[in-house]
Amino acid sequence: MQVSSNRDVDTPRSRHTELPSEPAMPSEAMMPSATEERDRNRSGPDIDQLIGRVSSPVFARTDLPNGDVGPLFTTELPDGDGDEFPAADTDTSDGNGSSDPSSRADQSSLDREVAAAEDDDNDYDTDLESEEDPDSFKTLDYDPIGIDTYLEECTRLGITPITYFLRTIQDKELTMKHHGLGELDMKALAKPLPNNTKIEMIDLEGNDLGPKGAQYLCEALRDNVYVAELVLSDNNIGSSGAEALCKMLGQNCAISKLDLSNNNFRDGDGKHFYELLYNNGHLKNVYLSHNHFEDQAAVFLRDAVVNNSHIQVLDLSWNKFRMKGAESITEIVLENDSLKYLDLSMNGLSDEGARLVGEALATNENLQELNISGNRISIEGANHIARALEKNTTLLTLRMGNNPLGKEGAGAQLLLEAIQRNQSSAVDLLDVMNVVVTKEFEALHEEVNKGRPRYLQVIHGGVIFHNKHTIIFGELDPYKAFERDPMTKLKKYADRIKYRLIDVFKQFDRNQDWKLTREEFHRGIQGARLDISPDEVDELIRRLDKNGDGDIDFEELMRADEENRKTKRQIDAYVLEREALLRPEEKVTLNLGTVTTVAAQLARQETVAPDTRQRVPAV
Repeated sequence: MQVSSNRDVDTPRSRHTELPSEPAMPSEAMMPSATEERDRNRSGPDIDQLIGRVSSPVFARTDLPNGDVGPLFTTELPDGDGDEFPAADTDTSDGNGSSDPSSRADQSSLDREVAAAEDDDNDYDTDLESEEDPDSFKTLDYDPIGIDTYLEECTRLGITPITYFLRTIQDKELTMKHHGLGELDMKALAKPLPNNTKIEMIDLEGNDLGPKGAQYLCEALRDNVYVAELVLSDNNIGSSGAEALCKMLGQNCAISKLDLSNNNFRDGDGKHFYELLYNNGHLKNVYLSHNHFEDQAAVFLRDAVVNNSHIQVLDLSWNKFRMKGAESITEIVLENDSLKYLDLSMNGLSDEGARLVGEALATNENLQELNISGNRISIEGANHIARALEKNTTLLTLRMGNNPLGKEGAGAQLLLEAIQRNQSSAVDLLDVMNVVVTKEFEALHEEVNKGRPRYLQVIHGGVIFHNKHTIIFGELDPYKAFERDPMTKLKKYADRIKYRLIDVFKQFDRNQDWKLTREEFHRGIQGARLDISPDEVDELIRRLDKNGDGDIDFEELMRADEENRKTKRQIDAYVLEREALLRPEEKVTLNLGTVTTVAAQLARQETVAPDTRQRVPAV
């Protein structure tokens, strides 16, 4: 990907939480004074103390913020009055029977603080009993954040309280991604939520809650007026949970941002989302990507969103809208007057769908960002969008990457020319990722920015130009082409999550028969959210299925891995030879298909590198 801008891009770093091997004992200087203790008691119960109230012995599950689950550990609590713990040596004599005056003063000060702390205990009871007395779980007559409610529910259900939840229940954001929560865990977590006044955002992505777990949560949030953002993506809610989920969420009057992506919703579930979205006055951001909505669902979604004047963000990417579905969805662009962001990427709209989108876009005065990447749109479809760009005055971002926009990016050229002709165009980002463009396109881009008050940023796949030898991709070297190969992307995904390919294979293989059907492979790629278009997935399946039986077995995947490694070695040899034999101005870089062929031929020979004069062995 090439970006014609020098803007910095922030990359989030992974956060790792380390657990100490041995608990550190606090020093005297770290111990709170009586005044600090009194102030803390008046401000409310201490979370760490509340966590420690679980009966003896304690089996605690340590859920870390990054989604990891730590080992189980056991803590034994004393049964007596504290005599089991040896007293500290307080002898301050100098060995001759006399005491140091400063030591006596320190001891006197300590006695006064202890007495003050005991007086405070009479005013506010914070003693935590180690017995199984239910009354010891009560900290306040009124439990606004639900700690006691949660602990009591865990006891009733016979499950272990999650310490991470207890530590964050008083925060504004409750984030528990990929914590492996079960139905009972969710039932206990949901118990304190109806009356919790602290949490404003809940993110439970990737917990496989299923329909029952999602129902527990939504029942708890039905009357909650504090939670404004709910993320339940990748939880396998499915059709069996869609109806109850939509009905209960429709009764909530506070949630404005809802993410239900990748939940295995089907085409017939569209009617439930109609009930949720129709004339809903509080939902503004709705994310329904990576599901299985088709033409029938498109009609329900259209009827709901067209009549909703509050929705501003709608993400329907990675669904299965085709011709009829595209016609219904584009009516949203034509008739809705509140929508500002629409994502229809990876839906196979084709040129006819692009025509319908273009007709709607030409008259739309509200949409600010449109994403139709990966929709099999050719130069014909690009021409329809270009005509709309000549008239539209409100669109800020257009994303059409991963589309076959004609030879040498001719479709991208049409889009840029349309923006130039429209003096009132507001577009400041044109994204044609993985679409190669020409030197003329680059020159036009510079020309457009000379006369615009707002800088136009363009993302493309590289610049192509010609010389007497061959077509040269000035921006796409063989290594970048190799990185775009679907098999390389799959391997990089495995490396990123610290998996072997066999682990990825097992993750995709739901029925564990050591064979991946086409549907399983597509679902696996989709669930991993890899940047691989449906066409690239089909191409990869064709390459992997060597025996032509329609399935991919593990041996075929390993063979493809070896071919991928071999291609990398060939590219290394090819680049090294070109460095040795060509002058700098004659260096040639090719796309992946050509590189593989040329490099294979070149790698059969031995070359001499002039800088080291060492033999480079053939691959």
